Amino acid sequence: MSETHDLANAMALGDVVNLTSTSDLLDWRLFLDLIPYAASVVSVKDGKILNANKAVGRIFGYESDQFIGQNFFSNGIFKDDSIQQQIYDKMQGRLIKSDWIMPYYWQAQQPRIGSFSLRKVMHQDQLCYLLFCNDITKTNQKEESLEQRLAFYKTLVEHTQDIPWQLDAQGQIFYVGPGVKQWGFTADELVGKSLYQFLHPKDKDKISNSLKSVISGEVPPGLIRASIKNTHGKYTEVEVSSTPIFDDEKNIIGVHGIARDISDRIRIESRLRKRASLDSLTGLLNRKSFYRRLDYTLKNNALFVKGIALFFIDVDDFKSINDNLGHNTGDSCLKKIAGIIKSVIRDTDSASRIGGDEFAILINPASIDIINNICQRIKHQIEILCPVNQLSGHELTVSMGICLAKEKMRISNIVHSADKAMYTAKKQGKNCFHIAEN
Repeated sequence: MSETHDLANAMALGDVVNLTSTSDLLDWRLFLDLIPYAASVVSVKDGKILNANKAVGRIFGYESDQFIGQNFFSNGIFKDDSIQQQIYDKMQGRLIKSDWIMPYYWQAQQPRIGSFSLRKVMHQDQLCYLLFCNDITKTNQKEESLEQRLAFYKTLVEHTQDIPWQLDAQGQIFYVGPGVKQWGFTADELVGKSLYQFLHPKDKDKISNSLKSVISGEVPPGLIRASIKNTHGKYTEVEVSSTPIFDDEKNIIGVHGIARDISDRIRIESRLRKRASLDSLTGLLNRKSFYRRLDYTLKNNALFVKGIALFFIDVDDFKSINDNLGHNTGDSCLKKIAGIIKSVIRDTDSASRIGGDEFAILINPASIDIINNICQRIKHQIEILCPVNQLSGHELTVSMGICLAKEKMRISNIVHSADKAMYTAKKQGKNCFHIAEN
């Protein structure tokens, strides 16, 4: 058996081995049968298989006695002519040994991947190659699958806007994903620096307490919003998750998570909230939002000290304008009136389109002088911007009723009082205003 070891050693060293020079021919055959790979002795001269071990049945699908005597290049193991030529060229060369990976077919039908090795030998006074093959199909598939997953995750990390991060127990950054380039940084610029130097001052305590709770073993607090300073000194709103990092002994040594830029989401949410609170035609507050603001104002006792005024404004004879000039003209008039109302009130006041041709204004602080000034300016601006000759003989005017509250009132009472004052203005000839004081 020592000669089998000599054979293995000789092949490992790259020597050209003469198989038939051993004192016992069974030794090298026994050696081949013991190895887990398919082994064949193939003549360089004509490609004939002179000997083969038992493993060719498992690797190639042929019993060894069926395999012996076939031509190695025409038994269906290699269907690709270029691969056959590649192997033949290698065998015709002066290679002592060679290794490569290439496809082959089991029983000339099922495609597989093999790891092949050539070792030059002498057998029966012929120059031959001892050819080994190991089926690595599953291994190759696993490696390809792993490579695909790694490539997928690499692409995911590199191209996603979400940013993976890792901090040590002191808040030092020791990993951050390439997504930080959206804030003007490179990952290398941030590694080794403290997270806190990039946080908005208002968020430092919140983030610090969150990280401390995670590191102390408490349940992570979930998503936290914070503001991160970019390279231009401006702050970006982010949503941050956090999870503890454990060492081999299950000790918490840091925190990792995902940071997501939510600036666009916040802007969209803001626009949606604003859109939900506004009248689509005029851009003023809609009825629901206005009454919510009126209710809040009336519940604040301190505001009554300086007076609260509720205006109800109705377009005079608007139905006639709509019926005779069309709805597009009517809508244009409503938008002009809304623009005028916006221009005469203060930023602290509120205006709404509460119905088809009805508007409301909430003024605080309010007085008789302030109310008179607003009413006169609205009338004057309507006369300038909406003259009779622009409406084919129709005059655009409004009637305004105002309730001035200097003592606490219920919302139902102030609304009723302002509405009643508006109808009083109508009875007084329209295109005027009437003030009711409580």
